[in-house]
Amino acid sequence: MSKTWLRIKLALLSILFIYILIFVFKNSALQSKFWYFFNENMEFPTLYLVGFTFAAGVLFTLLVRTTLSTFSQMRMARERSKTEKLHRDVAETKAKADMLQGRAPVAPPSITDLPRVP
Repeated sequence: MSKTWLRIKLALLSILFIYILIFVFKNSALQSKFWYFFNENMEFPTLYLVGFTFAAGVLFTLLVRTTLSTFSQMRMARERSKTEKLHRDVAETKAKADMLQGRAPVAPPSITDLPRVP
């Protein structure tokens, strides 16, 4: 089973490599006009234009992904600070309530405070 899978992978990679070679051969002599401003065109080899376009797409994708993750981190930090503030407010309110009632806060009993069984 694994030899068959290995042969399939090798065949697919070979087909892909052959396609890339044909693509480079066919597009190496072609010229493309690149429009960058009104009535302004530049001629580039098509292969360079495709390569630069691919690189620009990869760069743009990384930039968008980084921006979205930064926004997500900022939203999480804002939510975390809001939650911490609410916890602090609740703790302060409880402390004020205990202080106004005049009672000392009750500590849970320790093991030494329990009665001994004979």
